Parts: sequence; C-alpha cells; structure tokens
Amino acid sequence: MKKQTLLPLLAALIAFPLHAQAVKETNLTPEEKTLLNAARSKANSDPSVRQANDNLVKAKNEAMLKIDPNVKPILDKLYPPDSAQPAGCAQPAGCAKPAVWDH
Repeated sequence: MKKQTLLPLLAALIAFPLHAQAVKETNLTPEEKTLLNAARSKANSDPSVRQANDNLVKAKNEAMLKIDPNVKPILDKLYPPDSAQPAGCAQPAGCAKPAVWDH
C-alpha cells in the first residue's frame, strides 16, 4: 500500500473512536454530560493519566512518521520539539492538550 493511501487511513482510524465517543455522548442527558465532563476533567489532571496521554500522543506521532516522514513539519508545528505545551498555547499551566485527551 502506498504512503499516500496509508496516511488518510491512519487518520481515519485515529479519528473514528473520537467520533464514535461523541455520537455516544449525544445520548446522554445534560446532567450526565456535566457529571462525565467533571470526572473527565479531574482524571485529566492526574499525573499518571497525563503521562499515559503523553505516551499515546508520542506513539501516534511516531507511527505517523514511520508511515510518512513528510508529516514531520506538521507535527513539529503542532508539538514544537522543545516545548512542553502545544503550539499556540498562551498559558503554560492552563493549556489544553490535544483533543484525544478529552475522550
């Protein structure tokens, strides 16, 4: 399979679980959504969860680079190599990490 075919396939495989989760959450009541979001927010502040999320993003980025090294400038733009925060982050302590962490 060519690289041009693999990259969109990989992107779709990564995005599908997020979409499926969002669809499932549409079936929740507002109270359930509020409760879930509060628990998710607290879980995301746990150091072990943050480390697991860092590892997940790193593994996905490495997989994408193996599939197509041409994505490196894009990944560097999103995740500057010497930065602990995503690009465009104005508040180092309060910036949100990639959306994958919210689900």
